[in-house]
Amino acid sequence: MAVNSSTNPGTNANQTITSSSSADTLTGGGGNDTISGAAGNDVLYGDSPAAGQWSYSVYDRTFSGANGQAPQITSGTLRGQGYVTDLGVENLANIARGATGNPDQFGVVLTSTMTVTAGGTYRFRTTSDDGSRIVIRDSNGNVLNFANETGGTLPYMNNDFLQGSTTRYGDVTLVAGQTYTIEVYYWERDGASVLSAEYRLPGTNTFLNLAGSPLIGVPPLTSGHVDGNDSLLGGSGNDTIYGNGGNDTLSGDANNDQIYGGDGNDSLSGGTGTDSLFGDAGNDILDGDAGDDVLDGGVGNDTLRGGADNDSLSGGTGNDVLDGGDGNDTLNGGADNDSLNGGTGNDLLDGGTGNDTLIGGGGIDTLTGGAGNDRFIISGGAGDTITITDFGSGETAPANGSTLDNDFVDLTTWYNDGTLAAYNAANGTNFVLPVQALRHDAADGKLDFIRLSGGPTVNITVTGTGAMDGEHTGVTCFTEGSLVMTDRGQLRVEDLRPGDQVLTRDAGYEPIVWVGRRSLAASELARQPALRPVRIAAGALGPDSPSRDMRVSPQHRLLVAGPRVELLVGEPEVLVPALMLVGQPGITREVEGPVTYIHFMCAEHQVVMVDGCWSETFQPGVHSVADLARDQREELLRVFPELAEGDPAQRYPAARATLKRHEVGALFGT
Repeated sequence: MAVNSSTNPGTNANQTITSSSSADTLTGGGGNDTISGAAGNDVLYGDSPAAGQWSYSVYDRTFSGANGQAPQITSGTLRGQGYVTDLGVENLANIARGATGNPDQFGVVLTSTMTVTAGGTYRFRTTSDDGSRIVIRDSNGNVLNFANETGGTLPYMNNDFLQGSTTRYGDVTLVAGQTYTIEVYYWERDGASVLSAEYRLPGTNTFLNLAGSPLIGVPPLTSGHVDGNDSLLGGSGNDTIYGNGGNDTLSGDANNDQIYGGDGNDSLSGGTGTDSLFGDAGNDILDGDAGDDVLDGGVGNDTLRGGADNDSLSGGTGNDVLDGGDGNDTLNGGADNDSLNGGTGNDLLDGGTGNDTLIGGGGIDTLTGGAGNDRFIISGGAGDTITITDFGSGETAPANGSTLDNDFVDLTTWYNDGTLAAYNAANGTNFVLPVQALRHDAADGKLDFIRLSGGPTVNITVTGTGAMDGEHTGVTCFTEGSLVMTDRGQLRVEDLRPGDQVLTRDAGYEPIVWVGRRSLAASELARQPALRPVRIAAGALGPDSPSRDMRVSPQHRLLVAGPRVELLVGEPEVLVPALMLVGQPGITREVEGPVTYIHFMCAEHQVVMVDGCWSETFQPGVHSVADLARDQREELLRVFPELAEGDPAQRYPAARATLKRHEVGALFGT
């Protein structure tokens, strides 16, 4: 078995270590190291030492002709440190000092831990040219006394003499099950460099090699140890690889490997075989490659790619990206806001907590959003099946008039202006908006039109407060006849055109840049009662507010202000969706239609004067933009091209905060 011998130690410098045997245990030590295993089952450490090793420090020091000079070793000049499995002091001195042959005039201190299994009197001995000592400390740091062959009781095993190669021993009492720190001191003043150390168990007569003893554990880090950015390759065989600290690149290569990134932003690759990859702390990249792999991102914002075959991916904490790739995969986002893509095959996706995005891909996939406001994206084709198990479950603030804190399923590939005629023809309906067709199709929990259009079979289970209604595909707008205050006095909303100056609460008169409308017949409102307008009677919001009866869409938000508002939410003015005001005196839902909703926008979201009260202009969101008729949507995107990228509401922020339902209840005592 190849190890970090004194001819190949793990130093604190940047180094390249290549194994030469079939079963390797190698440590890079500090610095930026490259370690390559050979055939067989390897254990590789990027930085930290392993069990059975010693940390060492080499010093330049000119020694006199006296005995007892071991305590003076560390007063010399430190030349090198690292980790080693034997006591080859001459090799360590040569490597540290860049010299060859007998280095002369140097000292070495080697330190490790030792856990004893049998209690009693142990005999330790060294053979050295020149001086050597062994010091043992208990877990509290107390130094143990030795009864030495040289006579007397001393806090060390004494072979500390200027001498040719000489063997001496000392006896010490150790307690079973205890872990000790053991230090070996060696110094050389000219001549041969010789050091070996042995021990004898209680009640036995056979001496055993101390350096390779199974009692030796993991040594402490050297004083100059700094974790580096390492590159470790396991080679063939079932390898175990530890990146430890730093930003490491770790590859298992062939066969079944276990890889641990440790601290830092690491890159892990399993290669072929059934591998287990653990990112640990940091923002890591994990690639399972071929084989049935297990990937765990750990802490941080990680990217996990399963690759081929049947993989299990877990993001852990952080905003993670999980891609199952080929095969039947299981993906769990864990905590925070994750993106999960099953890829091909029959996959199970669970977003966990947080606001997650789930993409099924091809095959028979099951998507569970979990807690949070999740986004479901349907992909795949004929023969594939997507099942959404909890649409609407775990929403953070349902029924608050915002499209940003609900579950959302992206079905725009199949339900759009271009497919609406085909849907009506196939179902004998007469819908005018894609969202109407979607609601009709989803009524039985199956979106059959997707399958009939050559897409996958889609099953959707609506749970909690989720629904395909105004909350999830809402439209914000005024009704026909509303009077808007402009620089030319009050104008009917249906008469407004781009360029008209409307009175805003924050910026004086501002020009309109876009106007849209949507007409709904009485029959459509009967089929979709969630779209019925809210009627607000004159004076319902305060004296002359509004100045006349007004009608708005259920998600249209109106300004509410006053000391009670500031006391409740810490804001002097807030917006409240009209739907949440229903039940207050003078505020009702209309039963019969028809109705025409008209919406207009300024360059920024504004609060404007309509019918004598303050209410909002249109604020585009993910749902509301998708719900617009195609020509209106295209016109809007020509005026605001940035809305085509990302979440429109983030690029067009609200003029005021919006109250949640429980806050509205507290404000109005409902």
